[in-house]
Amino acid sequence: PIQDSSATVRNSLIGGADAAAYVGYNLADRIALLPQADPQRGALFASTLRRWFRENRLNCYGDNLVVSQIATGSIRVTANEAKDLGDKLVLYGTSAQVLAAIPELFELVSDKVPCVVHVIAENRDGAEDILAIRGTGAAIFWASNAQQAFDMSLVAMQLSAHAQIPVIVCQDALGVANDLATIDILDPEELCSSFPRSEDGGDCEINYRRPRAKSYIPDLSSLQDVSIDSLKCLQNSMKLVSKLTGRVQSAVDYYGPQDATTVVVVFGPGATALRQRLPYRSKVGLLIIRVLRPFVSADEFREKLPASTQTV
Repeated sequence: PIQDSSATVRNSLIGGADAAAYVGYNLADRIALLPQADPQRGALFASTLRRWFRENRLNCYGDNLVVSQIATGSIRVTANEAKDLGDKLVLYGTSAQVLAAIPELFELVSDKVPCVVHVIAENRDGAEDILAIRGTGAAIFWASNAQQAFDMSLVAMQLSAHAQIPVIVCQDALGVANDLATIDILDPEELCSSFPRSEDGGDCEINYRRPRAKSYIPDLSSLQDVSIDSLKCLQNSMKLVSKLTGRVQSAVDYYGPQDATTVVVVFGPGATALRQRLPYRSKVGLLIIRVLRPFVSADEFREKLPASTQTV
């Protein structure tokens, strides 16, 4: 159903990669594809996006997109060009490419350059790549299924525009990107009315000191301020998407008995497998981190734990 950009596409059978591609293609002005070392993995994003581009598909605003392939070291230049033109930029690549772009991510955060980066992560190695970039100041999401890939893509577009930071949305190559599922997504008309173009940053106040030096070495005080402001914008973005989709968006989700004494905290591709293998009638619960950065407040984290928790 998503092949027809004018059709209602609720309850569509698609994978996580196509769900992320659908949101990016409809809400962005410019798409950038990072070169793929593994063509099979790269095709998860690129084949769909290139097909839509060849068919002259328009985004949800009725405009033509710019779809191009860029070098890994050109992320900062491409993002700055998009910002100067007032374009929304969405990039697609792998966790290894984002790891190689750590210096660029520091600069994008320091210079308040918004963009969304969708990432295919290769199991444990991919999760390690993502954990290595958590200190850059970029927001980091992890989708555990195709529906989350769609919903978190919407949150990412909203957060990036309002907080003026890069947002990285990750999904597992096998369990999410390739796995077909029936999910509820919005048609282009709904996306256009729900995410109108605006020059205004919304009700998120972004007040932090901008480093004078043009260097990828971070000003840690600035990054701390970015995290505080981004958390407020994240909460507002999740409220908006929750209202729009009817599904509650949360940075941290708890699964298991309400009288659990032990809670396992997990981030990344192991979350779904652990949830499926929770011992039956045990006192073990699972806390899944959906948003690694900006991380939730200590109070919000504790609220997710059962009152009976003794060990985390």
